[in-house]
Amino acid sequence: MTYNLNSRCIVRSRYTLLAASLVGLVGCSDSSTGSSGLSGTLSFSYSGDLSGSFSATGSLPLSGQNTVAWAVGGRDAAEEWVAAQASQPQSGGTYNYVIVIIPRITVGTSNIDANCSAATCAAVLFELGVNDGAGTSQQTCFLDAGTVAITSISGRRAQGTFSGTGTCISSVNANSNVNITGGTFDVALLTGVVP
Repeated sequence: MTYNLNSRCIVRSRYTLLAASLVGLVGCSDSSTGSSGLSGTLSFSYSGDLSGSFSATGSLPLSGQNTVAWAVGGRDAAEEWVAAQASQPQSGGTYNYVIVIIPRITVGTSNIDANCSAATCAAVLFELGVNDGAGTSQQTCFLDAGTVAITSISGRRAQGTFSGTGTCISSVNANSNVNITGGTFDVALLTGVVP
């Protein structure tokens, strides 16, 4: 299977901007404790050509977001999406990162479709070995098929699941297959994007 890097880079850019805006909203908080107080968890296992697990639990810090584990969510009622994102620090100043996009604001399941052309598509992106200083990651992975679901949602928290199959692209542009199983999240929703 040939992986369409150009279309996935466009999707990655859109969701990277979304992730940055979620982090930016927390940075506007007036808390002086160093933590946003927005605690959550996000975890999954991955297998295929790559294998391992991701697990992050904690509050998003107001600075140094890549030095501690955290998970947080956001919701946009106008555009009807919920997002959960998390970071897991690694050795050498790198980190692993994931964002899950669900194009709904109610309980239910959405299918991941690699050919989706809607304004907001169901998506799961994760990066391994991200190095912000160098602007690189060891692996960038997308699910091409699967499901994302919201199992519970309130004004302050969202819980859900995700799984599917996809492709990873290494830092030297080598493609590999990946399967995600057991994906779960339980995250506080940022008040800056809650109606």
